[in-house]
Amino acid sequence: MMKDNNLALLVLSCDAYKDLWQPYIKLYDKYWPNSQLNSYFCSDTLGINHPAFINIPAGKPLEWSARLLHAVNQIKEEYLLLVLDDYYITRPVQEDKLLQSVDVMQKTGAVYCRVYPCPAPTADLPGFPDYGIVEKGAAYRTSTQATIWKTSVLREFIIPTESVWDFELKGSIRSNEIDAPFIGLKLINNNPKLDEENYPYHYLCTAVYKRKWMKEAVELAKKEGLVLNTDFIKIENAMDYFRRKHYHSLPKPAQHVFDFLNVRLNKK
Repeated sequence: MMKDNNLALLVLSCDAYKDLWQPYIKLYDKYWPNSQLNSYFCSDTLGINHPAFINIPAGKPLEWSARLLHAVNQIKEEYLLLVLDDYYITRPVQEDKLLQSVDVMQKTGAVYCRVYPCPAPTADLPGFPDYGIVEKGAAYRTSTQATIWKTSVLREFIIPTESVWDFELKGSIRSNEIDAPFIGLKLINNNPKLDEENYPYHYLCTAVYKRKWMKEAVELAKKEGLVLNTDFIKIENAMDYFRRKHYHSLPKPAQHVFDFLNVRLNKK
């Protein structure tokens, strides 16, 4: 039975990453067991077997944005919360606060609301102290981190040929042409972990990077009793972790040394 709500959840995936789905569902069942939102799941040709989700497969492999557009074209709700398949929920979802964000969007005319500060807004939103404005020109203004979009605006915004990275980078530039506000929940105390209760959808901001399970995902799996399939997605090693966390902050000579050592070790 379809639920009467003006906010929907959309989880976007692809068949190649089907190993991500079972951990996501296990955490969804634990931390969002009684959702009153219509929840949609979109992949290429496969779907998930879960009563809370409506599968809307694209029917064939498509570019990331084309798959997103296919899903959005079938969603009737006025607003949708867009998340990716490896945004593993880590605390109980506060659905009332998600709906509160929709209310703030309606009152301010906003068409985009990031519900977790990754990245955080860049200016204050007058009258709403918990929210801020993602200003034009801000980096990752259209980040694919958990965000509520006004569905009609997202539908017109999507360029089907764009990859997920294009959607964020080129899309952030393209978003500057939209005069309606882009908003988001503020970063509290410069550390979201200090104020987890302030965020309605608290999650691991990406479990997989460059087709490898991140260290943080492995730690979460141990804590939550998740099974991470490693046939297709391998577990990052110490060198992978160091590169992801520290490589770009190194001086160029140190980067060259790291690259040399990494190549030598991978040949063994």
